[in-house]
Amino acid sequence: MPVLFWVDLTALAVSLIISAALLLNVLGTAPDRPVNRAFSLFALMEVLWIISALLLRFGLWADMTELSLFTQVDYIIWYQLIAFFIALITVLSLYFTMVFLEKPKKTCLSAGVSGLVLIGVLFVLGRRYKIFHDIRIGEYGLIVDEATTLGWISILFIPFFMGWALVLLWRERKNRESMYIFCGLSFLLTGMVLEAGFDFPFPVMSTMNTIGLICISNAVIRRQILNPIRSLNRELQASLEEKEVLLKEIHHRVKNNLNVV
Repeated sequence: MPVLFWVDLTALAVSLIISAALLLNVLGTAPDRPVNRAFSLFALMEVLWIISALLLRFGLWADMTELSLFTQVDYIIWYQLIAFFIALITVLSLYFTMVFLEKPKKTCLSAGVSGLVLIGVLFVLGRRYKIFHDIRIGEYGLIVDEATTLGWISILFIPFFMGWALVLLWRERKNRESMYIFCGLSFLLTGMVLEAGFDFPFPVMSTMNTIGLICISNAVIRRQILNPIRSLNRELQASLEEKEVLLKEIHHRVKNNLNVV
């Protein structure tokens, strides 16, 4: 197999490790927080997409080498399932952004529900009319496909939800965590658009996804680990200063009492 095939697999494997680690991090710290629940859904869809993409590549590679890892598998349906996970990632990125920026709860839910309804309609139509066909490994070792008109229509809404999230994050660009997420989602969206609309001889989506997850992980680590530690340090410093003032006051009163005696 070409080198780019293994580069693609490596990038997906790294993305899987990062997304799984982020999912465990937010679920292990404060799973009852709304922002953690929203991000856990986003990270879960990333994990499902990456696992499905890896299995698809291994299946197609095995068919080319006559190993037949998966028997009686319809790769078109499998590919449409992967596209379904990617669409969910775009919607959940907007939902997570709204919760992260503390937008009204009704606004967050309405955006998420409208996106899920649209994805559901496209998924049903895709199961019936086959929006993709001729799924194979190309000459460069990358997945190539042929999209129908319905497939291109379904691809067009991918930038909408994630683009909406980027606009919201850009308005809060003074917040460093918001900018980390903005950069991460920008890389994710760029990879999706370039992969869908152009035929690059390079695994654009998998590598861009890895870079984007690294940026998002910086925001999550700052919010989940570094910020609580800094807050605790500030509280301890304030408590120490308060005790020092109290100790000085006690020393002053004892000195006055000794002078009276």
